[in-house]
Amino acid sequence: MLVRYRQTENGKREKLANIYGVEDHGIQRSQIDRNALSVTRRLQRAGYGAYIVGGAVRDLLLGKRPKDFDVVTDAPPRKIRRLFRNSRIIGNRFQLVHVYYGNTIIEVSTFRTTTPETEDSIFGTMAEDVLRRDFTMNGLFYDPEREHIIDYVGGLDDIRAKRVRALVPVETSFLEDPVRMIRALRYAATTGFQLHGKISKHIRKRAALIQECPISRLTEELFKILGSGDCAVFFESAIEHGLLSYLLPNIEKTIVGKNKQHIREDFLGSLRELDKVVSDGPDVKKGVMLASLVAPFIEPERRDEEDPYALRRDIFLSIKELIAPLTPPNLEVDMAAGRILGIPASRRRSGRRRRQQLQQKRIE
Repeated sequence: MLVRYRQTENGKREKLANIYGVEDHGIQRSQIDRNALSVTRRLQRAGYGAYIVGGAVRDLLLGKRPKDFDVVTDAPPRKIRRLFRNSRIIGNRFQLVHVYYGNTIIEVSTFRTTTPETEDSIFGTMAEDVLRRDFTMNGLFYDPEREHIIDYVGGLDDIRAKRVRALVPVETSFLEDPVRMIRALRYAATTGFQLHGKISKHIRKRAALIQECPISRLTEELFKILGSGDCAVFFESAIEHGLLSYLLPNIEKTIVGKNKQHIREDFLGSLRELDKVVSDGPDVKKGVMLASLVAPFIEPERRDEEDPYALRRDIFLSIKELIAPLTPPNLEVDMAAGRILGIPASRRRSGRRRRQQLQQKRIE
């Protein structure tokens, strides 16, 4: 292990980060997505620092196959865009660059600062950028060329100790971004790690804050949970921490309380079945995941009625009500309705025609 130092104003050396070689961390370059390697290599050859960051490094250390590989660099977005013709700048205030390789997108971000942001002061150093992240396990930088992990926050030690530790004090972390409470429970569910320190206490205390988050972000988090392979564990923990009543209040009312143990077990059983499906193979459709979430609460009783599309419409609307205030795309909700009705995908009408039919029924 190496140590990175910085010089303080009084001329003393201060430890900044630990640097771990492949003999310490065990990650092989061959495990990195070749497109992500291409991005980091081109940035470094252009004179910039470039690193794989966040969840991909965490998953590799845990022996899992990452779903995405994100890159962070000291190159500003417009410089990145010039290096990659197959790229596009997205975002307004803080811009990211998406580099496209067929159906694969490598997201490249520039180091962010920790100082109050202005339009002229949003980029920073690696040491500052790490403090913008949520948990120490996600604060590790991997350099594919040197095969080093750079650790400013003790993230590797926390992974080895099997603990989810907030990168900044939870007293402020959850106030800054309440979605971190959802992520804390998801990381604990998917890793089997323990929540460190006062994380549990502060989730219970501040769970209501997630009502202030954009619905689009909460909807995105829901599908990450459902596609994690450990969603049943997450939802048990969300019930225990009082978080489900703010994430999915209508479902929480149905499964929590006196004489509701049976429906709660049906709900968790459906999620365990989904976990098996997700674990057996990737790319489970969002509509399928959504159907597993709501199926225990929906009883399609009128299978033989003359207008099956009216029944499908009713189920569609029931799903929308159950998952409110979250708003998945209507196409996914309709797929979930069809799955609950037992309609094979090959028998479903084209997406455009089906949406038109549903829209017309709603107008009527």
